[in-house]
Parts: sequence; C-alpha cells; structure tokens
Amino acid sequence: MLDADTQLQRINELKNKTSHQVLLSLKDGGEKHLEGIYERWLKARNWNVDHAARDLTNHSAWRKTYVPKGHITDDEVRGDLNQQKTFLTGYDFQGHPIMLVIIRKHIPSESQSKRYIVYTMDTAFELGTRIPNWDGKLAGIFDLRGLTMANFDLETIKAVFDLLQNHYPERLDRLYIYGAPFIFHGMWRLIQPFVDPITRAKIRFVGVKELQVMTKDFPPKALPPEYGGSGMWIPVEGLRKQLEDGSFTVDSAVRSNNR
Repeated sequence: MLDADTQLQRINELKNKTSHQVLLSLKDGGEKHLEGIYERWLKARNWNVDHAARDLTNHSAWRKTYVPKGHITDDEVRGDLNQQKTFLTGYDFQGHPIMLVIIRKHIPSESQSKRYIVYTMDTAFELGTRIPNWDGKLAGIFDLRGLTMANFDLETIKAVFDLLQNHYPERLDRLYIYGAPFIFHGMWRLIQPFVDPITRAKIRFVGVKELQVMTKDFPPKALPPEYGGSGMWIPVEGLRKQLEDGSFTVDSAVRSNNR
C-alpha cells in the first residue's frame, strides 16, 4: 500500500498525463461523479500511472461514442425494462445506492444487455450524487433464486464484469449473490476467468438460509419485505423518472445511518 504522499504524487502525475479532452469526453458522455476519478482509476490499476492513463483515455473515448446523448433512453432498452428485473431500493448504511436484480426475470432474447447495464448503473450513480460526501460506489444484490438455464446468459455476465473493470472501476462496494442454485456453481467456473481478483474480492455468496448475513448491511426500510425489510420495490425506470422530474428526495429513498 502506498503512503498518502506517494498516492497524491501519482494522482498529480495522472492528471498531467491525461489531456483535458478526457474530462470533456466523459462529461459529454454523461459520466456521473467525476470527483475522485483519477484516484479510482489508479487504485484499479494498482497505482500504475501509465496503465491508468491509457485505460482512462480509452474509457473516455468509449463513453463519448457509446452514450452520445449523455444518457441511454428508456426506448433503447425497452425490452429489458418490460422484464421488471432491476430495482433501486434506497441506500445502505454507508450511503451507497442499492441495486437489486432478480435474475430469474432476465430473458436473454429480449435484452439489450450491455446498454441496459449502462442505463441501470448510470441511474444508480445519479442516485448516489444526491447524497453528501458519497464515495462513488454502489451495493448490489443479485437474487438467483429460481434461476434456470433459460435465464443463463454468459454474454451478459461477461458484459457486467467487463463494464465494472474497464468502464466503472472502483464503483462497486460489494455484490451479494443470493440464493444461487446448484446449477450456478458450475456456471461460476465459466465466469470466474472474466472477473479480476479485485472485483472477485467484493463478491459474497449468501444462501437462502443466511439472509441475515446480507440484510444486516442494509436499513430495513431500504429492502422489500421479501428480504426481511419494510421497503418498496422501486423499478429502475421509476426511480429515473423521479430523478429527472425533480420529485425524488433523499428522504423518500429512506436512507438511515442508524442500525
């Protein structure tokens, strides 16, 4: 681990090594929470300035072309939204937005997977910007109960981890994989090679009989009753509409810092 002075030196080196156009491209592409961006990329690249500069520059060019309007519209991912599989239910105790995905509702043939992932991640990060001193990360829950081969989609899984590692580094605080059936453990052996060790360390498997292992990290009002809480199911597109029309308030998301 580098000391604070060396970290600051590397951050300044990265700023000097990347052009101002990088930040402009990110803003044009609608990237949220640019505060701390140099530190995030350096952490993700083991504080190697050259690697961080290369990958951040590549990411900014990708962001500008992949999200030219600054956001992905509902119509671009309508098939995924109709599946009602992703929910943003509030904040955890540290102020991280909570993304809850019901995997059994995923229908691969009707999915624009990569665009939909960007849509949901960007909405979650917009939610995060409403919290003072937010650290730029989110908490995820993938509910795998009832998963069948009809829901299994290796390309989407690869896209999730590709985006986390190459376009959203240091944006994931932790990911709970809840209720994974036996069939998934064989699938995981196929998936693991696509997951870098840093991301893998943030993944926690929780069995259906271990629900409290997961829920202790979340305020009860930030989880639906099915997970032992008292919160509401808030579809990602519904939350996005609230953010866009100004009707969203932090109080409505029921954030609590007290256990």
